[in-house]
Amino acid sequence: MGTKKYPEENAYSQYLSSHSGSSNAYTASTSTNYHFDVSGKPDDDGVASASNPSPLYGALDRFAQFFVEPLFLASTLDRELRAVDSENKRNLQLDQWRLNQLERSLANPKHPHCQFATGNLDVLKNEPESRGVNVRQKFIDFYEAHYSANRMKLCVLGREPLDVLETWVSSLFSDIPNKNLEPNVWADVIPYGPKELGMECFAKPVMDSRELNLTFPFLDEEMLYESQPGRYIAHLIGHEGPGSIMSYIKSKGWANALTAGSYSICPGSPGVFDCQIRLTEEVGALLWPPPPSPPDMSRADSPRLGPQELQRGGQGHLSIRFLAPRNTAATVDLRGAKGHGGRGLQVQAKDARLPVFQQDKRRDATAAAARVAPERRQHPEEV
Repeated sequence: MGTKKYPEENAYSQYLSSHSGSSNAYTASTSTNYHFDVSGKPDDDGVASASNPSPLYGALDRFAQFFVEPLFLASTLDRELRAVDSENKRNLQLDQWRLNQLERSLANPKHPHCQFATGNLDVLKNEPESRGVNVRQKFIDFYEAHYSANRMKLCVLGREPLDVLETWVSSLFSDIPNKNLEPNVWADVIPYGPKELGMECFAKPVMDSRELNLTFPFLDEEMLYESQPGRYIAHLIGHEGPGSIMSYIKSKGWANALTAGSYSICPGSPGVFDCQIRLTEEVGALLWPPPPSPPDMSRADSPRLGPQELQRGGQGHLSIRFLAPRNTAATVDLRGAKGHGGRGLQVQAKDARLPVFQQDKRRDATAAAARVAPERRQHPEEV
């Protein structure tokens, strides 16, 4: 969106394209990541050095300016917002995103995890402008409030000697303002409390798939990066050798795959441990009998996506969240009712005689609040 040093629109992307490069970005649960790649060979195909630099130097120079003096050109803003809206429309029929938003909508409403995960033209442009909000100024205000050198980390990989790369980084990135901002953390409220636990959730997907997802409140592993206890548990659950869980359930004809792993939700908040089991058709038929009449839904848990009719039945996803003092059940149909374009989610919970189970699941993304592809959450063990 332009910088003071390189005010031309798309100067960064054009430079990368002309040197066999590309760029992307994503907003994940604990960080926002901007990254690029570019040719590592100098124009003369010689050895990369300070006197004969590769295109990496020019790319770093243009990249750094986004954090030094961005312009947020008004001429580019509308196009960028429409690109976000286009991605959101694409995601509406992807089970990964639909189920992720369902999980969020059933989290603690006082926790940021409960909010809309990506964005569309209504929430980013139309609604704010109808209230007299200057959207471009909001972008600038957000940059001023949250972007600071002390909150950033930089990783550079190149063919030049390390001393050369260090010199480049020092000269190009040292002008990023250091506002000494405190880290954003949400430690005062948990994403899944007693009211959100102990629930069983049925969801009918767009694709023909059958999954059982077991979700547990877990540790905040941010400061446990050296030991990563979640990976040990994931290895034990996801192991596929003789005597393993997967070996047993596969021999019974119950499942085709098992995935397990922990993931973060928000800085300072407890994480989640998720076990996903892809079921066979025979087991799916037992879990999802023919549907009854749709319940009368009275509220929309995800109003930004629009309300729609829900029902239980057919093949789909069953999600259970554990560690709960109370038992409730919710039924949903994520397909999209007529007249709503498949955009909505609605849930109705009721008392149920269930084990100490809870609701919901999810798999990948937390992601993409910008024009980006979602960050994939990779489980350590996948069968």
